[in-house]
Amino acid sequence: RNITNLVDSGEIDHVELLAAMDEKIAKAKEEAASRKGIIEKVDRWMLASDEERWLEEYDQDENRYSVSRNAHRNLRRAERARIAVNKITGHINNKQHKQHF
Repeated sequence: RNITNLVDSGEIDHVELLAAMDEKIAKAKEEAASRKGIIEKVDRWMLASDEERWLEEYDQDENRYSVSRNAHRNLRRAERARIAVNKITGHINNKQHKQHF
């Protein structure tokens, strides 16, 4: 409402106001795009972290080799979790190694 009053009174040029708003929108879009990759990596890391936690619980389960209904699914999930955890660990080690140089 204040902006409308300023435009109506002639204190602010509506063309300049729209240009400034477009500039801010463009900047916000650039920032969002630059963060997208980071957010995706964090999401993958969180998923891998959850899988690692599940894998630790699975490894401690005395009945993990039982012939239960979902044993084969759990075994496949454990295999995928081990792969994901190893990849994340490798990425972390690689980043740490690069930081030292």
